Amino acid sequence: MRTRAWVVAGVVFVLMAAVQVQARAEYDINKEIPKASVLGQALTALDTIVDQPVNWPMYYGVQQTGEIITRFDCFGTFGEGYPSSPCLFWEGWPAGSFVAPADDGAEYLYAGAIWVGGIVGEDTLVSTAMDGWVGIMEMSPDGSKPAVTKVSYPTDFSMRAEFSDTSVELGGNDNEDGGRPHIPLNVRLVNRSHIWRTEPENRTVIYDLILTNVGNETIEDGYVGFFMDCDVCYDCANGTGYTDDIAGSIRSDGIAYIIDNDGDLSVLPPYMPAPRAFGFKFLASSFNAVDTSFNWWISNGDPTLDFGPRHKGTIENPFRDFGTGGLGTPARDDNKYYVLSSPEWDYDQIMAATIEPSDPVWLYPDQPNVIDFTDGYDARFLMSIGPFDLEPGQSQRLLYATFTSFDVHTDPDNIYNLPTDPEAYLAGLDLSSLSENGALSDSLGEVLLDPSLPPTGLRTVQEDENEVTVAWDPWCFNNIDGYRVYLSEVPLDSLPYPGVPAPWLRPTELSMVAYVGPEQTSFTFDDLQPHKFYFVNIAHQGPLGAGDVCDPLFVKLPDSPFAPQFEIEYSFYEEGQPVELNWSQPEGIAVDHYNIYRFEDMEEARLKYAPFYDKGFYAASIPPKDSFFVDGTTYYYYAMEPYAAVTPSKTTFTDYDVMEDRVYIVTAVDDYGSESAFSVNVSATRVEPRTQDVLVITHSWNLGPTSMNYDSVTAFYDNILQGYNYDLYDWSDTVGNYHDGVGIVDWHDFTRYQLVIVDDDIRGLSINPDYEQSKAGYSKYILSGGKLAYFGSFPAIIGYSPSLDPEFCSVKNLFIKRFFGIDSVFHVGFAYFNIHGLPMEDNIFAFSNAQPIGPGLPVVTYDTSTNRFSDLINSIWPTDDSPPSVSVFDVNETGITTHLFDPIPGVTSMNADQPVGVRTVKEHSDTYLFGFHLWYMEPLGARALIDAMFIEPPKVVVEPDTIWAYYAHAIDTLMMSVYIGDFND
Repeated sequence: MRTRAWVVAGVVFVLMAAVQVQARAEYDINKEIPKASVLGQALTALDTIVDQPVNWPMYYGVQQTGEIITRFDCFGTFGEGYPSSPCLFWEGWPAGSFVAPADDGAEYLYAGAIWVGGIVGEDTLVSTAMDGWVGIMEMSPDGSKPAVTKVSYPTDFSMRAEFSDTSVELGGNDNEDGGRPHIPLNVRLVNRSHIWRTEPENRTVIYDLILTNVGNETIEDGYVGFFMDCDVCYDCANGTGYTDDIAGSIRSDGIAYIIDNDGDLSVLPPYMPAPRAFGFKFLASSFNAVDTSFNWWISNGDPTLDFGPRHKGTIENPFRDFGTGGLGTPARDDNKYYVLSSPEWDYDQIMAATIEPSDPVWLYPDQPNVIDFTDGYDARFLMSIGPFDLEPGQSQRLLYATFTSFDVHTDPDNIYNLPTDPEAYLAGLDLSSLSENGALSDSLGEVLLDPSLPPTGLRTVQEDENEVTVAWDPWCFNNIDGYRVYLSEVPLDSLPYPGVPAPWLRPTELSMVAYVGPEQTSFTFDDLQPHKFYFVNIAHQGPLGAGDVCDPLFVKLPDSPFAPQFEIEYSFYEEGQPVELNWSQPEGIAVDHYNIYRFEDMEEARLKYAPFYDKGFYAASIPPKDSFFVDGTTYYYYAMEPYAAVTPSKTTFTDYDVMEDRVYIVTAVDDYGSESAFSVNVSATRVEPRTQDVLVITHSWNLGPTSMNYDSVTAFYDNILQGYNYDLYDWSDTVGNYHDGVGIVDWHDFTRYQLVIVDDDIRGLSINPDYEQSKAGYSKYILSGGKLAYFGSFPAIIGYSPSLDPEFCSVKNLFIKRFFGIDSVFHVGFAYFNIHGLPMEDNIFAFSNAQPIGPGLPVVTYDTSTNRFSDLINSIWPTDDSPPSVSVFDVNETGITTHLFDPIPGVTSMNADQPVGVRTVKEHSDTYLFGFHLWYMEPLGARALIDAMFIEPPKVVVEPDTIWAYYAHAIDTLMMSVYIGDFND
């Protein structure tokens, strides 16, 4: 299979207004379809396909017969070629886009995609699962969750995929459409795929598509197209299979196809032929289609090679210029819609060289490239059908097929008839089996239009504590009168395990509770009893009575959505102590008992699961708790074994078998055996005895130019922390070149201290997102009862540029939002004066001091007498006047302003009287935040601020000229403390 680079730029698209081109209809999509006589014939062979257990839902599904392997997905694409992530490959299914025969390996499809277009208001819109050239993907399942499921249907294997085009963000900006944001068509699509594994039915795959308008505006003149890029090849690994494809059609049968130009019959060694065809055909539609259209083209970045058959312009229908410089690829929504909606049926690719300049209908192809086009090139086609209108909430339905043939190539010399004698070439192809399989597809399509078939897509779409709403796929055709809705109670004693319905259960009797018309495809049950399961079944009501019911959907009024509640996600303990869990009872549950689950670590806890049944998909990786053999099928039951159970009167649990990082989860089980949702993961987290006073974390950068004079900063802290049992933590000395500290900095060391001060350089790497996301070291310290004082503006988390102009930056980081009561941070880059060529005099920001609000807090003043900055900062910021990059904050309701920004007297500062200090006290956390670095400030005020933050500060006298400077480097390399004591002792 080739790897294709999507062309995003390099071609300029300029487009004209939409004009429809008329062509004579030769195939009647609305004709009466023959009866499905093939199913009444004796079966000549049965495929020996064994379907593996599948973990439904999936992102994609694979259909397998003895003749075909093919794939579709819930992003609106077919095959493996398009990057419809996260459609990962599953080893239980064979690879292949459209392999035929299945045991041979020749590939007949690169990828395909659904296109839907229409007029919405004044907008001409087209939604593409993939455009096939620029790489536009505009369809996706809800929430990007897997949405391909197996359907129980009277076929040999059926699947259902659901997806939509409702997202502006998914489509991004349409570069083809002038860079405007994508305008979704607001359609939901359900694509059903059906196969039979008996001959000859195993040569085709029947698809059954439903389109529903989920928007608020009518879609007028809608069209659906199927874009197929085939790349026929046996050995596709060399990436050249697309270079010699030929697109054609059998107009009288409504069939489009692509073949290799010679079937690779002469490729030696090894002998790897691809002599078959990939066929496509519309089968039936719920709307009255005017005609089908067949357009093929070649996409190429060279406009002279970007080619497709085009009608000449007329006075009534002027020629439409796609604006690419070529005649093939339709760019922009309006041009895609033009191709979708114009009833044009292209001549076969092999006829391109026969078009003369005087042809009354077709444009004269580019010469001499037409020779290459004629004998095989990178061709793809679009089959489209319409028009139809869709009112909001209305649906239309369309059946179509992709199928194979027997060998259409039998003569390796037939290729030499091209380009000069296309009629002889066509006569040398055997397309009879392609027509036969198209007719076979018609017959199978008729089978799928039998109103006695069960509805599909029954699902719960909404539920609350009082009612449950279900929905199902609309039938759309006018041969049903409505739907029967059945509701039956599931006997509690039929459940092998309480709280989990067994998938093999069926109602013993059907009880109809409603009959709704054909336009209604949902129903709300508002009289269900709590704690009881019910079967819901739906059947079509046709002229001859009720059809078959679908498989039951189990419904139940939802249990309380609440789980046992923990205040924090850690259980802290000291060495030798047990782990204590304390939770609150969830609301709305009559608790019978609590289950305690224990996992060795967070990775194991992520594998937790609620009780469930399957048919063996997980049996190899999860030991089943039980198994049941029912009607030839083995079902497995899986449930985690609780580590312990607690009576409802207790909401605590003590575990004496302690190991750090073990994870605990608690659930509540009610009187009926239903288990609540899982609680949060609670980690057993060891802390050190909190025996020391203050830890200062600083100096996170030592490579290249720095912002601080580290010796001066350590001397500053050794001075003001006299009397405290303290340490200085040199972050950069500890972590070396690993500035995020992950795997190096042990947060347990923090927990020995009552107060941790983070007072870094301007880069602020000691609190960074990688360390906090990986280790949560600061979060654990705070939640364990430590007090954190942060000085600065979180530069490593918010990511300011040194040249940032003054602005407020919103806070999105979860760590900041959780522990600091602010919504945004004002910041200015430390290179601001230098970048803008301003004089080294600060009359813009001009921070002088932090003025306290309320009693007990000191004034903290910028120290202009001692310069602790590096030469770099002194050269680019007027440090004689003010310190660089002082921040103020937008304080929210959880924060308390402690200090206001006070500027230099006589200067009108943009930050005057705004919060520069914030304290945030919550039930399990206590933090301080200051927009300046403490090492900027005068020692007396700095010491007074630490005393105010600390509990029961010691009484000392700071004498800067008589205290020697002590240099601490890192906790794990050198630990020292200085204690002077209480002068009253």
